Amino acid sequence: MYCYEDIECSGSSWAGSPADNDADGTPNCHDVETCDNLDNDGDGVTDEGLTRESSCGVGACQGNTGTETCVAGVWGSNTCNAYNGASAETCDDIDNDCDGTKDEELTRPTTCGLGACDGNTGTETCTAGAWGSNTCNAYNGASAETCDIIDNDCDGAVDDNLSRPTTCGIGACANNTGIETCTTGSWGGDTCNPLNGAAASDTTCDAIDDDCDGVLNEDYVSLPTTCGVGACAATGATSCASGVEVDDCTLGTPVAEICDDDLDNNCDGVTDEHCPTIITITLKTGKNWISLPFDLIDESIDEPDAAVKNLAIVLKSLNTADPALDYLMYTRDPSGALLRNGKHVPARLKTLTSMVPLRNYVIDITGDHTLVIRGFGLETEQLTLSAGENWVGFGLYNFGSDNPIAEALGAMTGSYDLYHFDATSGLTRYGNKEGEPVNSLDRINPGAGYIFEVLDWQTWEPPATTP
Repeated sequence: MYCYEDIECSGSSWAGSPADNDADGTPNCHDVETCDNLDNDGDGVTDEGLTRESSCGVGACQGNTGTETCVAGVWGSNTCNAYNGASAETCDDIDNDCDGTKDEELTRPTTCGLGACDGNTGTETCTAGAWGSNTCNAYNGASAETCDIIDNDCDGAVDDNLSRPTTCGIGACANNTGIETCTTGSWGGDTCNPLNGAAASDTTCDAIDDDCDGVLNEDYVSLPTTCGVGACAATGATSCASGVEVDDCTLGTPVAEICDDDLDNNCDGVTDEHCPTIITITLKTGKNWISLPFDLIDESIDEPDAAVKNLAIVLKSLNTADPALDYLMYTRDPSGALLRNGKHVPARLKTLTSMVPLRNYVIDITGDHTLVIRGFGLETEQLTLSAGENWVGFGLYNFGSDNPIAEALGAMTGSYDLYHFDATSGLTRYGNKEGEPVNSLDRINPGAGYIFEVLDWQTWEPPATTP
C-alpha cells in the first residue's frame, strides 16, 4: 500500500484529498492515526495504539478518570469506574452513592417528648440535605397534670400551677375551707384554718364541739337538781352525755297515801288527800261560837244523814267528857226559832237534831273542853242569816294571809253588823246597820265567836277559802 502526496489512502484505494492529520499544515499520508477505522498514518494498520483519557461518575463520583481504546474506529474498553468513591447515601444534598439521585429514600428514627411523653418515637425524611417531616408526636400520652413529680402534660414543667381546695376542722369548725399547692409531688401549704369559728370554751350540752378541739362539750358544768314532791322528793345533778343533758335525779317510789302522817306518800303534791282532816276546837267555860268547816266522820256512828251525824259526833265528844261538865248547844233556824240540845235541856226541848257545816252554833259549857273531830272538807256554802242576832264561828277557814274582814265579808249585802268580843279589845264591830260604817273590827280569826245582826233574812257566801 502506497501513499501518494495529497492523496489519502483509504484501505486499498486512494481517495479524496489527503488530510492534515498531524496538523503540520501539510496533508499527506504520513499523518497521525485517529480513531476512525482508517489507516491514517499509512502504516498498514488501522487505529493502532490509539487510547485517550476518559472521565465518569456523578455525584460524589463525578470526575473519576480512566482510559479508553480505539478499536475499528470506535472508542471502547473504557477503564473509568463511575462508582469509584461511592458510599452509602447520607443526608447532605450529595449523591453519595453516585446513582444520579441525591438523598433518595433517606429516613431515620426519631424520639421526642418530655416528662410522661419522653421516649415517643417517629421518623424523619431527608430532603435537599436536611432532615425534616418528623412524625414524632411530642404530646402523645400527655394527660392533665397531677401531683406526682411527673410532667404529666409534657410541657417541660413538673407539677406546674397545681392547687386544690381543702376542707378542715371538726365540730363547729367542720367544713372550713382553704387551698393547698403541689410542690415536688406532694401537696402542702394548706391555707385551711381548722379553728376558724371556734368558741373559747364548750360549755353548752348541744352535741356540737363548739371549741373544735375534738372533745364534745368537755367544759359543761354540772348543776344540782331536785325532783319529785312529797315522799318521792330527791336530789341529783345534771351531766352531758353525747350532747344530751341528763338529770340523774331519781324519784322515790310513791306508795298509797297514809292519812294523818303529814306526808305526801303518793307524791302527787297533796298531803293526806282523800283523808279526813283533823281539827281541834277548844271550848272555854262560857259561850263559844263555833261552826263546822266540813262533814264529820266517825265510823262508830251509823247514820246516813251527814248533818244528823255531825251533831251526833259533837255530842259524843261532849258527853264523853268529864261527867261534871254541863253544856248547852243552840242555834237559830232560818225562821229565827231557837234550836237547842245539851245535858241540862229536857228531852222534849232537844229541838237541835243536826249540825250543818258553816252554820253558826253556840256551845255554853261549864268547863273547858277540847273537841277533836275529823271530816272531809266542803266547797264554800252559803251561811243562812235570819233577822236579828246570829251566832257564828269561822272554824279553820282562812280568807287570806291576814284574814282581812273586808275580804271575808266582801260579798255581804244589805244592812248588817258583825260583833266580836274578847278580853283585850272588848266589843268590836264591823258593818253599816246603824247608818254609818264602823270598822273597829279589822280581821276575822278562825275559831273565835262572832254575832251577825241583820235586819232582814239574807244569805252570806264566804269567798273561796283554804282549810
